[in-house]
Amino acid sequence: MTAEFEPRVLTEKEMEETEAALSRICEYTKGENGEITITKYIGEETNVAIPNGVTEIGERAFYECSSLRQIDIPNSVTKIGDEAFSDCSSLTEISLPKSITKIGDEAFSDCSSLTKIDIPNGVTEIGIGTFDYCTDLREINIPGSVTEIKMYAFAGCSSLTRLNLPDNITYIGDGTFEECSSLREITIPNSVTKIGERAFAFCSSLREIHIPRSVTFIGQQAFQGCKKLVFTTERNSYGERYAKRRRILRVFGL
Repeated sequence: MTAEFEPRVLTEKEMEETEAALSRICEYTKGENGEITITKYIGEETNVAIPNGVTEIGERAFYECSSLRQIDIPNSVTKIGDEAFSDCSSLTEISLPKSITKIGDEAFSDCSSLTKIDIPNGVTEIGIGTFDYCTDLREINIPGSVTEIKMYAFAGCSSLTRLNLPDNITYIGDGTFEECSSLREITIPNSVTKIGERAFAFCSSLREIHIPRSVTFIGQQAFQGCKKLVFTTERNSYGERYAKRRRILRVFGL
């Protein structure tokens, strides 16, 4: 079980300083209990440091900030909203603190210059299209706290070559890795029971994938366009029957 991260509570003076700094670069709202949510970035800086005390980066807060290159997020932030950084085409570096437990749908969609990201331990799901078409993304670390990767989460990440999925994953959503054309290696853990439609479609560099016995469903066109793919699977398993029906070359494990 992941220990809950508890950020330090700011003093009244520190909160005043946070709001003064924030007002120069962002529009924001403040809740009844002092929660601060960034709603819109209004600055022009290429490198942005969000002040400590902000608890949420709201929906589309940095949407289409095409000049933004680097952003530092403090450990007071627990949530990144839907499309928060979508289409930040120059964003190359972002550090996500341990405090984050929720990353919204399409939060980093089309961040075409982003090369690496570490997802904090505490995040339990990767949302719909969260990193889709991050075409320069080469490395991503997914913690053991993640149990579900939703549809199109990494679709179109054409520079991603390999990925390790944590042992707690039970479901790989529709189109999750579609058009990851450089993906050569991925290990599906024994916890996975379902692989969605088009999950690995047109992963043209994928040569081998192991389908564990735990998998009991593979959606339509899950491996469409993977012309050189070899399955490794077990005899009398769903993976064997799937490969046989679709005439995919299969190698049996022990």
